[in-house]
Amino acid sequence: MRVLFVRHAAAEDRASSGSDLDRRLTDEGRDDARAMFTSLSKLYPQPNLIISSKARRARETAKIFSLCFGKTEVIESDQLNPGCGFKEFRTLMGGLAGRELVVFVGHEPDFSNILGQIIGDGGLRIDVKKASCIEVDINSICKGELKLVLTPKAVAKLAR
Repeated sequence: MRVLFVRHAAAEDRASSGSDLDRRLTDEGRDDARAMFTSLSKLYPQPNLIISSKARRARETAKIFSLCFGKTEVIESDQLNPGCGFKEFRTLMGGLAGRELVVFVGHEPDFSNILGQIIGDGGLRIDVKKASCIEVDINSICKGELKLVLTPKAVAKLAR
């Protein structure tokens, strides 16, 4: 299965919202996400499903992604909230058999740790930048191959 890991876009700091889960995207974060995901929509087919953390910044990022891809269904999961790990990710993957392309919208350092388990048996570290997209082909035992890493800055340069 093709999986896209998308880190949420730039968000307000904790002091602005009072709660980590309530942090909103900044205007710049929304603009970066929209530009990034519009470009991605030219490279990828419409995903079968988008699964987002319940944190507001991730939900907002997932909504922008969905709109750029023609309103793909978005579901929210506590299992992607800040602090999630490989165990939670594997649980989510267990219910996705038969899908071709699934998008996960979440957080750092969670995605770095999960990706390290999937593609490097825990011995690999990938720093997932805000609004970035990491493509991985994942098999039934949640091991996989890294296919592509795209950051908003790289996509902006390519679009010029």
